[in-house]
Amino acid sequence: MAPLFFMRILSIYVVILMLASTSAAQSARIRIASDRKGGVAVYSGRKSAVIDLKKEIGGCAYLEPGPVKSELDSRGCAAPPAGFELIDSSRRGAAIYLLFMAKAFGNCNVCAMCGASGTLTLFWLHLDGNLKPVEHKSMVIENCIDGLEVTEPKTSGGGEGEFFGRRFSFPKKGVLTIKSRRTRYSAEGLASETFYFLRFDRDNPQKGFQVTEEPVLLPSTPKNI
Repeated sequence: MAPLFFMRILSIYVVILMLASTSAAQSARIRIASDRKGGVAVYSGRKSAVIDLKKEIGGCAYLEPGPVKSELDSRGCAAPPAGFELIDSSRRGAAIYLLFMAKAFGNCNVCAMCGASGTLTLFWLHLDGNLKPVEHKSMVIENCIDGLEVTEPKTSGGGEGEFFGRRFSFPKKGVLTIKSRRTRYSAEGLASETFYFLRFDRDNPQKGFQVTEEPVLLPSTPKNI
């Protein structure tokens, strides 16, 4: 009887350890940071992973070392790597959902056209319990070269010279909304605008962000004679 009793005690102890481990994993705070090479580093408890996003980040995500960077560095015109701002993180079982903003300069040469401007890319990531990507979405929502700018929500902190210091003011609960506008001009002076509305429901993070667009045709602008 004694061996059977101790076996039952051991089984209960193992179950308790498993539950405690699962609870700790689920409650671990999630952090993100730049890996300084165009990737986002994700931290959850003792786990970490780097996810390469530079091909989807608008603007200059990362300037590779080489002659071009050396020449731009000598003139103080080389853009730094992209940075990231975590907007929302949540768990559903083992799944992790992240919504964050990538911030990069508009041109790797900050002394060139749109170089000193900021580019924003919104990312949604679905990760498994080991921080491996399952699916993702991305969309550039502010970019000088493409005539894109975020009009809502308001931002705080930073400024033209401190782009990476900008922070978005989102509600702590409910639906997050971002409004972006694209303006284009033709050779005839005709301007068109497209408004993009991005919505993210914190209560249903597994759906990612949803995008709707509303094109607006503006009156033609007369040419100078």
